Amino acid sequence: NKKQVHIITRHLTGIRGSCTGLLVAYDKYMNMVLKDVVEHYTVLTKIERTVTGADGNEKLRSGRKLEHRKRKVGQIFLRGAAVVIVRQAP
Repeated sequence: NKKQVHIITRHLTGIRGSCTGLLVAYDKYMNMVLKDVVEHYTVLTKIERTVTGADGNEKLRSGRKLEHRKRKVGQIFLRGAAVVIVRQAP
């Protein structure tokens, strides 16, 4: 009996995103294999923009932007160290 689960994942500094899929296998370390997965995650990207100063000169500034992304994956292996919460999908 495969159950559909919703998993919150993390990266080094915080929450990365979430996965929803069919739980195929797991072990005592919370490593998991999921099938038919829909993943929502965030990526910090660098952006560059042109800023006009008070003196009229244009300067190139760099910054960061948080992008929300979604992807569908046939099958994934999810490492237990990245798992925060596991719950049954609604």
